[in-house]
Amino acid sequence: MDAEILKKLQAGDAATFSWFVEQYKNKVLNACYRFLLNRDDAQDISQEVFIEVYRSIGSFRREADLSTWIYRIAISKCLDFIRRKNRKKRISEIGNPFNRGNGSGEARTFDAMDPARKLEQEEQLRIMQEAIGRLPEKQSVAFTLSKCDDFGSLEIAEVMGLTHSAVDALIHRAKANLKKQLTSYFEKELHKK
Repeated sequence: MDAEILKKLQAGDAATFSWFVEQYKNKVLNACYRFLLNRDDAQDISQEVFIEVYRSIGSFRREADLSTWIYRIAISKCLDFIRRKNRKKRISEIGNPFNRGNGSGEARTFDAMDPARKLEQEEQLRIMQEAIGRLPEKQSVAFTLSKCDDFGSLEIAEVMGLTHSAVDALIHRAKANLKKQLTSYFEKELHKK
């Protein structure tokens, strides 16, 4: 990022910050959506990300790219939200053991398809999202950044604060765990038929 723009951001220039938000809002929103799978939650967390950026820009030290720093904030906010949501869900399930929601998140739409194909793809997406959600946190983050956001291993390493080889190992383990989960799921489904 241009040093002059960064200087204006750090000085609290409102016009520059508005421009900055316009430049990054869709990227942040999409990143949040990939983790939260709910548009409203992603919008709320995106706003929190930019509030945090505004509050913390003065301490930004250029140890990483500004976009990397923003992704770190976004991922951190998303993971905090997921933890809070899971905690509330566990508490509500303990409070009422007969109230079991499906917890599948928000279904994506596939507009130009016949209804049967649309349902099939929504079901496949739900199964995959649930499997990714069961991965250990670091594997889930690395896999999502790699496969959904098309980040390279070096970019993911920067965002997560890990080494390149650690990221490669996380992605490899995530793929292996997903394969195991999905194979098990589909074998059970075949035996039901």
